[in-house]
Amino acid sequence: MSHIMLKGSFSPKSKEYRFVRVGSRLAFTLHEVMESVTGKLYPIISERFGSTVTRDERAIRHALALAWNRDNFSVINKMFGFSCFRNTRPTNREFIALMSDRSLLMRI
Repeated sequence: MSHIMLKGSFSPKSKEYRFVRVGSRLAFTLHEVMESVTGKLYPIISERFGSTVTRDERAIRHALALAWNRDNFSVINKMFGFSCFRNTRPTNREFIALMSDRSLLMRI
């Protein structure tokens, strides 16, 4: 999971990196958090990092926007093995779900 984020130009020192990483791990272990990202996933991340749901959502969105604007999703698409994102930037939910699924596939 980390290697995909690093190749996609997510800075490991940033809080956004940690938010996406924790969110992906939670989605991998607690599948029900993906039913309601705003209601279930973000509150867990907020509690863990002493932040707010709004800040967490915005931070993750910002990290995805930076990677998208650097055109690094072509690298991420190659790592997933298919073009999962066409001309539109993925939503937080889509990206976290893909990261979680990728982790699952790597363990099988």
